[in-house]
Formats: sequence, structure tokens, C-alpha cells
Amino acid sequence: MSVPASTNTATGFASHILGLAPRAATNSSSSISKEGDAMYSNEQFLGLFNLILLVIIFFFFLASVPRAIARFRHPGAWQTGWILKQRKSYVRRATDAIRRSLHMPEYPSMPSRRPTIKEGLVNGAAAFATDDSDEGHENNPGKQVAPIRRISRKGPAIAPAHVPSWATLFHPFASTLGRPFFATGLSNGQALLYLLYTAFFITFAFVITYGTVSIARAGWLVIGNIPLMVALGAKNSIISVLVGSNYGKVNFIHRWIGKLMFIASVWHVFGYLVVWLTRGTIDDAAKHVSAWAAFAGLSIIAIASLPIIRRLTYNFFYHAHWIGYTVLLVAICFHVTEAIYWVLGALFIIGLDHVCRLLKSTIVSATITALPDLQCTRVEIPYLTRGWRAGQHVRIHALSFSKMGFFGSFMEVHPFTIASVSENGRGDGMVLYVKKTGDWTKKLYNAASVTQANTDTVYEEKVGYTVALEKGFGSGATMRMLVEGPYGGPEGHAVISSFSSAFVLVGGSGITYGLACVGELIRDTEALQARTRLIHLVWIVQDPAAVFPILPNLVSFLDRTNYMPTLSIQISIHYTRASASAFSPRSASLPKSRRLEVQPGRPNILDLLSGFVEKTNALARGRGGMSGVAVLSCGPKGLTEQVKKAARGLSADARSGVGGVEFIDE
Repeated sequence: MSVPASTNTATGFASHILGLAPRAATNSSSSISKEGDAMYSNEQFLGLFNLILLVIIFFFFLASVPRAIARFRHPGAWQTGWILKQRKSYVRRATDAIRRSLHMPEYPSMPSRRPTIKEGLVNGAAAFATDDSDEGHENNPGKQVAPIRRISRKGPAIAPAHVPSWATLFHPFASTLGRPFFATGLSNGQALLYLLYTAFFITFAFVITYGTVSIARAGWLVIGNIPLMVALGAKNSIISVLVGSNYGKVNFIHRWIGKLMFIASVWHVFGYLVVWLTRGTIDDAAKHVSAWAAFAGLSIIAIASLPIIRRLTYNFFYHAHWIGYTVLLVAICFHVTEAIYWVLGALFIIGLDHVCRLLKSTIVSATITALPDLQCTRVEIPYLTRGWRAGQHVRIHALSFSKMGFFGSFMEVHPFTIASVSENGRGDGMVLYVKKTGDWTKKLYNAASVTQANTDTVYEEKVGYTVALEKGFGSGATMRMLVEGPYGGPEGHAVISSFSSAFVLVGGSGITYGLACVGELIRDTEALQARTRLIHLVWIVQDPAAVFPILPNLVSFLDRTNYMPTLSIQISIHYTRASASAFSPRSASLPKSRRLEVQPGRPNILDLLSGFVEKTNALARGRGGMSGVAVLSCGPKGLTEQVKKAARGLSADARSGVGGVEFIDE
């Protein structure tokens, strides 16, 4: 099973990676390779293979450059999306407050702050009173309009440049690539990429070879793909940064390359076993202990990566991965000496990833509050107030052995979308909503509920609702957490505030993504750094009672846009299971506004989106014309597919009239 090595071993890293000069067949220490020596060595073929991969990555990098330039030319773009930052010092906050007071006077009619959850439940509709004007300021001359307030220190008032995506420019072709590939869970584009890479892989493994060289070359291709597989699986991926994507979007390639590597290793192992059996030298198999160890490491990863295992026992999948990687990287170097160069490349990528993780990590004190209506835990971290973009997420460790147990505290890490806005001007910290779905999230929910039990009776007396509806609202518990991030964000360096309008449709716990996107759009509009003039937030949820924990955020959006002559917002909430009669006792707490609708039944997504595009097309055009519609979605996979399908279903005239329609998911 030994991979044959050339007697003229290259003297340096460059000759191993890029040495492409032909050479005559030479004697080899392996009797098997003597029958199949080719004009080029396996190392040279592998160098050519890696060189072609670098050219492909460079092509995608060039494709992302225009939007990257537009994004990073925007004030403050270099400071967000990389590392979480703490609250500004008292001196800086005082300086900012003075600057705002000099340039942005407060009017008595302007809301000073949003109501809290408890105020809304105790005081009912009065706490959430909001203006009902949805006709625009020009149709309400008696209304005193406050100036747009700049709430952040982000430089001059410059709207971000809008660069259409390649999918927008080549819509018919891109739309075809985005369609589902039968029932595989892949798009046509992903399936095509799978097919092209597989053909590329097979060509180097079997076509440009003869004799038993294909068996050896399959092993070399496993070695050559190790750095690429590691880079595509890293949280801080070099490739993701270069192509303007995030690790979640390129992870499907990581999984496919892993499958091809395992298949190639099986061909390599059983190919040599057949040859040895044919020649009667099967005892040679026992001599290659390191080869069997490398194959075992790769097999551990392959078995642990089966979808059913990953879904049922993610922790087993996670720990089997790093154990399998360690065994594979160590054993492969003993098996093939020249593999050290590719292993060193993989170790550099892994080391860089962990250094970035360390820089992105911080230990904080968080307040956790159980929200029964949402069946989730609200995690608020006042210490972290800036450094992320809308749509990004963080990974958290709960450092509480007494409340979460040993494995829950030190062995488990979970990703959650950030629901709050970075540098929102009010000094609010990071907010996460953790849905109660698995063992770890249930433990967190129970830990948050313990200290709130004594507050239930108070709310029952004041509000008059049942204990079941109000149970859990209270001051919350405190827990130490390790927060790592931020990760993810809009695909392809997209800047959502560069679009003329934003249609945000989310389902269930995906409301966290919607809150962050809408909040960031409003923040940038207040800072005179957005092109967005129209927003429609649609939330599809099972239980209408889930509205109430989120209501302060929604009312804040309505109140803040009351004083923005350039921005209009509509919020629609659709509940799918609870009856209207079950919802009516608490409906009095909803604000009386035509811009906030709560109604039963699932909406027709295509009709909603078509109507929104028509409203966008009716907006007055500036000197640069319309800059497109951003369609943002997060939630169950079936829902996001429906939104994507609706975006594809828009007519060409509707698209061109608004400057294009771009679908962006979490």
C-alpha cells in the first residue's frame, strides 16, 4: 500500500509543489510502481493539480473584488464583522453625547427609549403607543418632523455604493443555477460544482495514468486535497475571506472533497490488496502500519460525518473530527515522507484558524431570561456593544458547571444569530435568542427560569392574565459565558443598506435575523449612510403570543421611523396555528398602527413580494436611479426555498424597473 516515491527526490518545497518538468521513468523501491512509471512523477502531477485549484480560487477572488471595494470604501466597514468590541469608555460616550446634542436636538415628542418587556406586560397598550401615520410626512403637515439623528461616529454622511451581484447581472442563467437539483437538497449550481470537481479529480486519478499508477495516484490525491479540505472547513477560512463568502456557504465543498478523499483512499487501499493477493505477497500489507493508521483516521471522519450521526450526536461528530484529523496528519507523514509539505500547509491553516478564534473570543457575564411565549432564552451581554454586522452569529460556551453540567459547560459550543445592532447609539449590548430545542438549550432555559419563579404572582396580579402566559418574565439570572465571533454575514460582501428597499421574511426563531437586519438599516438611515427607503418585515410564527417578547423591538422600529422622512416601514406578523379567540385576550397590548399587522394564516409570498417590488418601483428616483431590492430570509429551509422561488418568479420587467432583485439568506 506504499505510495511510490521518486529516487530523485526534490530538494525544496517549490519543486514538490510546482515541479512540472518531464522526466524519464526511473527505478523505484516499490516493485509495483516499476510496471506503471509515467512520464511525470506523482509529486509533479499533484503540483499541477494544486496549481489549477489556486487559479480557480483566484478567479473567484477577482469576481468578488468589485463588491469588496464598494463595501470597504464605506466609512467604518473595516471595523465591523471581524472582532467583537466592548462598550466605549465613559469619556468616549460622553464625547459622543455632546456631539449629538450639538447637532441633533431632541424634540419633546420624540421617544426617549423603547419600553421594556415588563412595562409592556404591566401597562398594556399604553406602553407601546405609537403614531398611526403611515401616509408619509408630506401628507401629514401638522406633524413636527425631527431631523434625522446621527447616532454613531462613522464619519461623513455617505450612502454606500451599490454594486449589483453577478446573479443580478446574469439573472436568467443564475436563476437556473439556483433552482433545486431534484430532491437532493442541493441547487443546480452546487450539483454542477460537485460534478466538475469530481471529473477533475477522476481525470487526475485515473485518466492521465496507466498500469498500477492510478492506485498510487489516488493516494497522492488524498494528500493533495488535505490543505484544501482543511481550509474549507475552518471557521476562519482563508478561502472564504478571498472569495467574500463565509464558512457556512463553502462548507458543502468541504464535505464533498472529504467524500472524494475517502473514496480515493478506499481505491488506494483495496487496489494494493488486490495486487498483493494476485502476486501472493499479501504479507506486505502488515508492513504498512502507518498507512493503515492514516486510513483509520480518514475512516473515523467519514463515519462520524454521516448525516444521521451528525444530526443525532453533534458532539460525537465534532470530537471524532479532530481525533481523525490528528491521526491522519501524523500517520500520512510516516507513510509518505513527501506528504510533510502538504501537512505543514494544513497545520498552518489550522493554526491560523485557532489564533483567529482566540482573538475573537472573550469571557463575559451574560443575563439570561426565559421567554415562555417564544420558548427560548434571551441572552443579553451588556459588555459587548459593537463589532458585528447584521446576519452574523457567535458561538458560545456556557461556563457554569452547576447549571449546565460538565459537558454542557466545557465540551459544548453552540452558534446563535445576533439579534441586536452594533453601535446602535443607546449603548445596548449584544442580544441573542436561544430556542429551547435540545438538551443544552433546555438546561439554559431552566437555569434562566429558576430565579424568575418568584415574580410570576406579581405579573398575574397586575396584568390579570393567566400564570401560564406570564411565567418566566423577571430580572433573569447571570451566567459566565465564552463568546466567540462574529462569523457569517451577508454573502459576497453585500451591503444591505446600499439597496433601495429591503423585503425581510423570516420564520420562527429566524426573527433574530430580521431584527438585526431591520435595526441596522434604521441605524444607517439615522446616520445618513443608507440608500434604503422602504422596508417590509414579515414574520411567520406558529403562536401569536410569541409577538409579545419581541414587541418592544418592533415598536422601537415604528417610533424611530416616525421621524425619518426618507424611510418607511411596514411590519406584518402571520400566525399559523393558534386560533384568533386564543389571541384576543392579549391583543389589547398591541399598538394601534396600520404599519403593524397581526393576522392568521400563511401569506402568499409571491404576492407579497410582487406588491413590495411595485411599491419600490413607485418611489421617486434620484440621480443614480434605483439600486435594487434586497430579499432577506431566515428560518426553516422550506420557507427560505419558497422565498427564493418567489424572488426567481418575478418578471424581468419588475426586476429591471427596480435595478434588480437579490436574494440574501443567513
